[in-house]
Amino acid sequence: MSLHFQIDIAFDINDKIPEALIEGLKNLSANHPLTDDQKKLIPNIFKYISSADNENAFQGRSIFYLANHYRYTHHGRDVSKWTLHLRQVFNDDTFYEEGYPLLAWCATLSETTGFIGYVKEELAKNPKLVFIENQEITLLDGTNNIKFKLADFDAEATKWKES
Repeated sequence: MSLHFQIDIAFDINDKIPEALIEGLKNLSANHPLTDDQKKLIPNIFKYISSADNENAFQGRSIFYLANHYRYTHHGRDVSKWTLHLRQVFNDDTFYEEGYPLLAWCATLSETTGFIGYVKEELAKNPKLVFIENQEITLLDGTNNIKFKLADFDAEATKWKES
């Protein structure tokens, strides 16, 4: 029997992220296809994520949401940020191969620091809390802390693959 893992994270995207990446995420969140250039920027795991399929979750409904929101006014200028919210269930093979790198990739996009969400194994009593600091992920489960960053993974293994 395969276990399933749910990732539920939300964070503001750094202003320095290329517009092509934002456009790619916008395409995916609207269930539109990616361009070849966007496929070079976005991990393969996004092929398994849909904003239309909202029944693939065991702690709330599935979410793949990207929107630009007002955050604050600075020197008379309104500042808005792109916010990404992702709640999705993955089987254990996909999670172990691509879920951890997904979290690490998100850390490279995030302007948010600190708590951004959780990862929950289907049969686990408690989730692992997800924190970002200096583009590094920390998973806390009350006893063990797991730390990793994108450079800890094989970049080729997470690149977009045509089916």
